[in-house]
Amino acid sequence: MELTAYRMWSSVRAGETGFQPSDARELLARVPDDRAFVSSDGGMDDAPPTPELLAWALDALASVGVTQPQLRALAQVVPERLVGPFV
Repeated sequence: MELTAYRMWSSVRAGETGFQPSDARELLARVPDDRAFVSSDGGMDDAPPTPELLAWALDALASVGVTQPQLRALAQVVPERLVGPFV
């Protein structure tokens, strides 16, 4: 399952009730840690740079109770397994 940082960021930024970090946490509770990852889905005109967007998403997920091991799986372990080690 792919969690997109931009979708969460744009909802929070606009004060909308769209996809929130707490919604992501609820989805993550239903999916094994080795089956989910976070992506920026950035590149939108109003989005911050990709590294900032990903950092924001990880901080937002941590703030709603996603654990450090889960965050590591989302941002490093699963992506590395899917596309290989980052250089």
